[in-house]
Amino acid sequence: MARERARELGLRPVSPGTGAALRLLAAAADAKAVAEIGTGTGVSGIYLLHGMRPDGVLTTVDPE
Repeated sequence: MARERARELGLRPVSPGTGAALRLLAAAADAKAVAEIGTGTGVSGIYLLHGMRPDGVLTTVDPE
């Protein structure tokens, strides 16, 4: 569903490989707080959340 929405909006969806890298970076940093600029369809945020600590907070901002 998110990939379809990305195509509708003309956005490039986050690939599974890129998502895995985001998850790994968040986990390696033991991230408790992450800020994302450019929410898009939210897929990258989900990957980040999966790598963050259970009590972590993701703040995402999109101009639209």
